[in-house]
Amino acid sequence: MPRHPKGRRDRNMAQKRDRILSVAASLFAEHGYDTVTTQEIAAQAGIGAGTLFLYAASKRELLLMVYNGVFRGTIAEGLHRASATTAADPVAVAYALIAPTIEHAYGAPGNAAAYQRELFFGGPRQEHREEALALVRTLESAITERLMDAAREQGSTVDPAAAALAGRSVFAVMNLAISRLSVVPELSGQEMFAKTAYADPLAQVRGQVAQIIAGYLAGAASPLKKQQPARERKKKRHV
Repeated sequence: MPRHPKGRRDRNMAQKRDRILSVAASLFAEHGYDTVTTQEIAAQAGIGAGTLFLYAASKRELLLMVYNGVFRGTIAEGLHRASATTAADPVAVAYALIAPTIEHAYGAPGNAAAYQRELFFGGPRQEHREEALALVRTLESAITERLMDAAREQGSTVDPAAAALAGRSVFAVMNLAISRLSVVPELSGQEMFAKTAYADPLAQVRGQVAQIIAGYLAGAASPLKKQQPARERKKKRHV
């Protein structure tokens, strides 16, 4: 009798799950989410359709599982880019946080739009949708923290609620840019924008982010809230 049957079974299940997700990700990337069937995924994963549904209840759930991993990766890349960007330029920092997610969507606009639908309009009790919404909160919080840092740097009072509202607005700009990609889903993002009024989408996104941050910082620096610049306060403490 095996000494650790449960451990071996768990490992086998984890390996099968990883294989299913790998196949689903490959087929979604090659053919598009809308055209791929669960039967195709099961066949390429070397399992029966019934076995597939033990790991994912539907194709929609598979999409969430696959793209949650993608979203987690683009958030990590955004945090890396932001850490390499000067904190004195809050627009560049905020843009660095959202750019990788937009850039990835350019490669598969139809899949990105499908993920957005499930993320924002899926069932309220879906486990993997809750995971996706947690990732949204992670990105919004990262943007909000950078905006509060920018307010402190200019010597203004930090209003966490105002910073959170601005952070959500930056996130909304990112999602609007991605949703526009689905207008002509059979084209890549760059091709689609070349055929519309959105000739330079990333420049537009950066411009919108700049407006949001300018408004937030102007409000933080209003006469009722203005304080000494952070650098001056530091100097006085060391005199």
